[in-house]
Amino acid sequence: MAGTMEIQKISITKLRVDCIVNAANQQLQQGSGVCGAIFAEAGAQRLERACSLYGGCPVGKAVLTPGFELPAKYIIHAVGPKWSGGRSGEPEQLWSCYQESMKLAMEHNCRSIAFPLISSGIYGYPAEPAWKTALRSVRSFLAEHRDYPVKVIFAVIDDAMLTMGTALLREMEEKSRAAAEKERQRHVPVCSMSANTTVSGYYVLQAPVMKTTAAGKTFLSAAVGDRTGSIPAIFWDYAGPIGRDESGSAVFIKGQISEFKGALQITLDSLRLAKQEEPVEPSLLVQTAPIDGEALYREIEEMVETMGDKDYKAVCREFLGRFGEEFKTIPAAKSVHHSFLQGLLMHTGTMLKAARELAKLYPAVIDRDLLLAGTLLHDFSKREEFSFSNLGLVSGYSVKGQLLGHLTMGAMEVEHIARELGIPEEKSILLQHMLLSHHGKPEYGAAVEPMCAESELLSIIDMLDSRMEIYRENMEQTPLGKFSDRIFPLDGRRIYRHYDPEKQ
Repeated sequence: MAGTMEIQKISITKLRVDCIVNAANQQLQQGSGVCGAIFAEAGAQRLERACSLYGGCPVGKAVLTPGFELPAKYIIHAVGPKWSGGRSGEPEQLWSCYQESMKLAMEHNCRSIAFPLISSGIYGYPAEPAWKTALRSVRSFLAEHRDYPVKVIFAVIDDAMLTMGTALLREMEEKSRAAAEKERQRHVPVCSMSANTTVSGYYVLQAPVMKTTAAGKTFLSAAVGDRTGSIPAIFWDYAGPIGRDESGSAVFIKGQISEFKGALQITLDSLRLAKQEEPVEPSLLVQTAPIDGEALYREIEEMVETMGDKDYKAVCREFLGRFGEEFKTIPAAKSVHHSFLQGLLMHTGTMLKAARELAKLYPAVIDRDLLLAGTLLHDFSKREEFSFSNLGLVSGYSVKGQLLGHLTMGAMEVEHIARELGIPEEKSILLQHMLLSHHGKPEYGAAVEPMCAESELLSIIDMLDSRMEIYRENMEQTPLGKFSDRIFPLDGRRIYRHYDPEKQ
């Protein structure tokens, strides 16, 4: 899961997070306890006016208002149930409070959210079941939305509550680790599969396509894979529901491995999407960039701090602050290059290092800070261009991605943030131009061709890094002294592997 959970002993009104959750009443009026404190700190009159626009909220649901005077940007008002023995739907209603709050946070692009222990105060919900429902509901949401990089904090001020919640969270994490280890031990890597054996377990579904036999019967043609490789799979007499939209998702399969035309394939007997509560271990299934992600992200932050231009620095800081968690984790592409987890971080980090050095060679024509800013931001909007599977891989393109593309969306975001920060118009336009032109030519997807030295150099650096990554990924699959298969992104060329860095 991309999201994280933790418990802190702190007043929820003091937390500097994107949103906090208020344990609200159905009337959305100022109450006592957590509710009273939030109204008081936010500014009771303004918050009451904002809440009155909703006309109330049912139990188990939630609404959102501005945070006003609070450090948090938003307040989510979730109406928990009053305890009446647990047989009147209270657990389901409390579960829904956390689910609805998380949905609102995600819809408003919140990267941090703080909860109180809803209903555990004057509503009388017993502490232990309240904690279990809270932790399980949030964990369930994070498992279902693995591409949502959010930090979830449970804020309490009572030592007993802190001790109980911490123990239950630790117990949940230990059970999850044990289940993942069990799955790790039973998982059969694709690279170890052999003919005339059976296989069952969790794998990544790849390129599923519904086809029809000559006799008119439908079947599924696909591949399944893990981080070690992929293998063709076929499911005869299959009519759904799994199809093209589930590409990149974790699935549970059962089938027989056989040899067909000199290669292995799986004939499936069973296929279904993995359930959110199942012990799917992403590290077994999904390739991750061969980098120290946290170290590279820190290096990027440090590079931003070396900028002398306060305006370009401010825009970069704002992008990292708003979107940095997604930037750390998502792939850079659906295929072709850097299509693995942390691929965008690896691609951008390598490009920034190249930009930093190349700027030194051409000081007469290159504004170093503009080049670094454009390089950092050039692919940030891929997080909105793509849609993601439950493993965080790119499964397709969003509606905005298809209609606008990440170059246009990126330029729009730069213009919006630069305006918020009061950045001079010419600098904003130059940054927008960097993003709109970084593909070099219209036939490669550029909205405009480069018209300044920095945009020209950015397009070259982008092409350089993408090409070198295509070589790296294909050389890994090619034996030393041999030619690769034809590589579509390299115009169908085959490449020769003459070099093994591990032997140098």
